[in-house]
Amino acid sequence: MSDIPQMVSFLMELDEKYSPELFINKKNKTTIEWSLAVLKDLESILSVVVTWDYNGIYGAVNSYAESKGSKIGAIMWPLRIAISGLAVTPGGAIEIAELLGKPESIRRILLAIRKL
Repeated sequence: MSDIPQMVSFLMELDEKYSPELFINKKNKTTIEWSLAVLKDLESILSVVVTWDYNGIYGAVNSYAESKGSKIGAIMWPLRIAISGLAVTPGGAIEIAELLGKPESIRRILLAIRKL
């Protein structure tokens, strides 16, 4: 129980000092270059999502993954890192984005793009 505040602190404030190396994931086959390209695309795609809830966000991200012929994990990994600054979170990228809200999620994606 004492770990809970530390595990969810990223929801209140992003630690912007996270390493760009977090975007590299062997299982999902993501690289820094891949992550940068995905985040640039997702920023544009998510900026026009009208209904910012699980279904709206997931639908946009899943459609993007399908259009790229990519597995969803290869898209979700860079998104999770960008919006949380963490490799392990209590919840997935879509849930986190929904909790953060659209403006904060987009702000964090833009910060990650600048970092990469």
